Amino acid sequence: PGRAAGARAGRARRAPNAWLVNFSNPVSIISQAVHQHTGARSIGICDTPAEIFEDAAHELVRAGACEVVALTLGADGAILVTRDEALRLPTPEVQVQSTVGAGDAFLGGLVLRLAQGRDLSAAFRTAVAAGSATAMLPATDLCRPADVDRLEADLQAASWRRQTPAAP
Repeated sequence: PGRAAGARAGRARRAPNAWLVNFSNPVSIISQAVHQHTGARSIGICDTPAEIFEDAAHELVRAGACEVVALTLGADGAILVTRDEALRLPTPEVQVQSTVGAGDAFLGGLVLRLAQGRDLSAAFRTAVAAGSATAMLPATDLCRPADVDRLEADLQAASWRRQTPAAP
């Protein structure tokens, strides 16, 4: 463990600006960040279309607040926004038993694949699959690798929405 931890610490020092943050209320965080950087009016949590979240994510990236925004939108899928592109994946059709831990599984899948050297779109696909696989299970059960693999394969075949964000 000591050698592995030292290797991880060395990689972290070489990438000083790489931060992954998991917020329990991303609407509030995005709303505050957009307001702080752009002066835009706050957005609400009720009946907010996914496009509003995507626009807010674009604003954060354009304002230089971050390089990448990944948001889960429950049944509406997930979005990933960078300076160069926006990706949106649908939520895989699963029998939802509990959403407890789904966001944590999403972030864990994203971090795992990035740590393995995968590109951002592949990491995003794994993240969506891991969050959905967790929602299939009761209470606080963790996702099963076989479920993540199956859902990830389904997402590979799903149509991606890719776009290059418009300049402000």
